[in-house]
Amino acid sequence: MARDVNMKVRAETFSALGKVQSVSENLLLQSLSKKMLQTRGIKDTVGQLAVINSELPLSSFAGAFMHGIEDEFHEVRLAACKSLGLISILSIQFAASALDLLMDMLNDDAIAIRLLTLEILYQMTTNDWFVVQDKHWEMFLSLLNDTSASIRYATRKLLRLLKLPKLQIFKATINSLLTNLERHPEEEEDIFFILFCIGIHHAKFGSKVATEYLSKLKVSNVGELTLDAPSVSGQLVLAVSSSFSEEGKYTDIPSVLFSYAIPLVGRISRSLGGLIREDILSSYLFHLSGIHFPFVVPKQKDNELTAMKLERAIANSIKYRDKLCNSCFSYSCDNPKIELGNDLFAQGGFSTSFELNDNKGHVDDRLRGRIELILEEVQETWSLIQGKSILVAQKMLRTCKKELEVLSLDVSGSGAVLVAFALEYIQVIEVVSGMWWQIHAKNFKVSGIDVMDIMIEKLESSVWGIRYCFLGLAAKEECLLLELLLLGYLLQLKKVGIYVNDVLKRIRVVIYRLQLLAEEGSNLSDFFAEAKKYYVEETANEPLQPSLDNLIQLFNLRPMPLCGRLRHIKADLKALCGSSEIPLHFISGFPIGITFQVFVYNASQLDRTWLRMVVGDSVQYINIDFSQIEGCDDVRKGTLTVPFCATPKASSFLLKAFMLLEFPLGDASHLKRDARGPKHGCAQISNDVDVHFVQANRHR
Repeated sequence: MARDVNMKVRAETFSALGKVQSVSENLLLQSLSKKMLQTRGIKDTVGQLAVINSELPLSSFAGAFMHGIEDEFHEVRLAACKSLGLISILSIQFAASALDLLMDMLNDDAIAIRLLTLEILYQMTTNDWFVVQDKHWEMFLSLLNDTSASIRYATRKLLRLLKLPKLQIFKATINSLLTNLERHPEEEEDIFFILFCIGIHHAKFGSKVATEYLSKLKVSNVGELTLDAPSVSGQLVLAVSSSFSEEGKYTDIPSVLFSYAIPLVGRISRSLGGLIREDILSSYLFHLSGIHFPFVVPKQKDNELTAMKLERAIANSIKYRDKLCNSCFSYSCDNPKIELGNDLFAQGGFSTSFELNDNKGHVDDRLRGRIELILEEVQETWSLIQGKSILVAQKMLRTCKKELEVLSLDVSGSGAVLVAFALEYIQVIEVVSGMWWQIHAKNFKVSGIDVMDIMIEKLESSVWGIRYCFLGLAAKEECLLLELLLLGYLLQLKKVGIYVNDVLKRIRVVIYRLQLLAEEGSNLSDFFAEAKKYYVEETANEPLQPSLDNLIQLFNLRPMPLCGRLRHIKADLKALCGSSEIPLHFISGFPIGITFQVFVYNASQLDRTWLRMVVGDSVQYINIDFSQIEGCDDVRKGTLTVPFCATPKASSFLLKAFMLLEFPLGDASHLKRDARGPKHGCAQISNDVDVHFVQANRHR
């Protein structure tokens, strides 16, 4: 079927290969080569089950993946590439054998395939399964000068993790990065960050290159170094970064280079996302250059400790940038724990609060204090909710939201992300308070649907939306949110009065996730411990209502810690046509194209985003392909023209559109959708857009 005449059949075949749970390793290796391999048999398997494919000859698998990546249709090549990456997780030997094919796919004409290949190589690197061979290195470095900004960014992201074994390879990498900087000066901050990472992990090579470079420095006629030249600034960043290594080789670097680098401290600090303050970096460089200046400098005996702390901080910073749901093999990932050594960093001037989303440093302390005070008021509402003074509590919650909305008018960047998170959190509390009130109402229905069902769907959407739309969420914050969701499920059980299998399944998911967080060191409440015990003991029996009542009353709202370094997945959507003054013309029953301008922030290549278009009861979903949108994970910008097929029989109509992020938990049964829409829960990440239409013959 991999060589079927129908393109769709071939694409589905390779997609299915990536979903295989167990297969002989010999069959996998044979799929990479058209030449028959000598094997011991086919009893060795990889995957979850031990299945022996004794009835299938090896010849039927010969070169299957080679046919896929050589296919003339990019859809087939993309499916083959993705499956190749998924199977590479299962076998080290298969991953090593597939390396040549993956490197060849970096020359593919389709940007989406090259991006996916880089993501696969990145995943292999994190597992220490990928070492670029000499024959591949020149071709790999050429990607740093690719015409696509996404390809250049993904290549640099991979370089952060690679170990460069030879000085020759190290020099070639540095030269390619400097060429990248010269051709694309707007990418300076990211390139400086990469140079700093490479230098701190290859201090011996960096020291040697810095010494060699000193003799080649060109000074202008007036005796001033041309620091604006990329070749100069890049080399100085490399020299500075090498001095921070644990290897302590900075004494081999000529001190004059550190004096040359002093004017660059602002640019270096910004490239590190505020990880080290400008004044401390200046002091450090003055100290290494031998220039006496009345700044507080690091003590000589602390240099080794300082280097070790900064190297660990850089390593964690790398994980923080790329962790964030950026794997092509899982929908989500746990949040990294960044430990920067607060004692040394507070004394030595290293910032432990940094925001890599906008490189503007930490959230202003006054703003954070204002938000914490507002959230303290939110916590105080819980006693009112338990005391059934719910209307008073909801009024306080609305007041808190208004205060945050006023704050949002004057903040941007990381501060705006924190305000947005607080607003979403209050929304969760409002929904829970409404559910608490509902358990005391009598059979209140809306259009035949229990209000509690509507509220639980809204609660799920809010909690999981925060979980997946705010990257970098700390474990403490996630625990608090999941306990609120668990409380909502218990309130639903109390309202129904009997166990519902669907609710029990969702409770099991939340309990399992909270157990994982507990294993990572998170402190869980007594409410969770009792809820887990209650679930285990009572699942097979009729619920004991008094016991459930006591369990619900045991919940106590804990303070929201605000300890995560958050990045917000969001989008700005704008219709480039169909305003109320100049509406689009349509013919009833015929599809019409609508052009949107899209800005997407902090979404990875593999996040599933949808455009939802609604006209009355008619709903249409369009999956957004990021390969059609220029940019990197931080910000993507593009123009999309999408068809709307369900044009009604009317003289005019109004279409509403907005973007959704699909996450892997929950279902989309509460959404009106077609068969090609999202299969799981979704959260809205963009503003609403109105598009106006008027019938063409009516206009004439």
